[in-house]
Amino acid sequence: STWRLLFPALMLAALLLAAWLAVRQLARQLRPLHKLVVATRRIAARDFDTPVRVESSDEFGELANAFDGMQRALKREFAAVEAMAEVDRLLLESRGLETVLDALLPRMSRVVACHSASVALVDPMSPDRARVFEYLPALGESLPVRRVVFDAERLQDHFARNPILELQGAQVEGDFAFLSSLADCGAKRVRLLPLRQDNAIAGVLALGFDADDEADGRRDHSKELADRLSVALSNLAHGDALYRQAHFDSLTGLPNRQFFHKRLRVDMESAALTGTPGALIYIDLDNFKRVNDTAGHASGDELLRI
Repeated sequence: STWRLLFPALMLAALLLAAWLAVRQLARQLRPLHKLVVATRRIAARDFDTPVRVESSDEFGELANAFDGMQRALKREFAAVEAMAEVDRLLLESRGLETVLDALLPRMSRVVACHSASVALVDPMSPDRARVFEYLPALGESLPVRRVVFDAERLQDHFARNPILELQGAQVEGDFAFLSSLADCGAKRVRLLPLRQDNAIAGVLALGFDADDEADGRRDHSKELADRLSVALSNLAHGDALYRQAHFDSLTGLPNRQFFHKRLRVDMESAALTGTPGALIYIDLDNFKRVNDTAGHASGDELLRI
């Protein structure tokens, strides 16, 4: 009889204990799940700086660590995407390439995990020379533009074998001597990417890296940067060609009538404001038609050029 009285009580106690343990286990599982849900909402609001703290060594702890790694990767990727959007805006809004590079080079490290960057552009007036624009964060400044020896044909051969060149700091010599500033500033590794215009080498984008750079596993955007700069070079070259076509004589290379009238109007307005006198010299070539008729139009063109 005593057992019949104790048995229901024991069963009830066992059921209550099992229910309590189940509720406790469920709560232990729901707490980290709730933290992960909150963290997901933070990511949706683009808050990537608050880590998920789960004091557990089970699957939930591993999931929280993986979630934190994803947050860091997303933060880096969003920063790179925003920087690339800013680069696109600079390329679209700025009219001069020097202005673009002055604003772009300090932003390179936000897009690529580099510690220094430079851009070498072939000088259109001297194809064996280049202008080098450099930004070295270690010095906290952009360096003055340098004119250097630049063998575009040799570099074309290098890039034909490998579209992206990876050099150790000690290899920055010979054909790559124009990158000496990056090596002098501590670059252990230099990545070179070609800047092309009409399938020809118009310049080089160079990125300097420390030994630990890119160890965070961020996606490489250097090729995208080079492609954007190549497009900018082509657009600027096209714009310059249209401007020269509209304002300069194709035979002599001198300013044409349209350019003359614009410049004359500006000078006259300036003279009217300042009270400065001026003079206009007009030179006429008499009997020029005889040169064309007797010596031919080629000789007439040469006379005009002279």
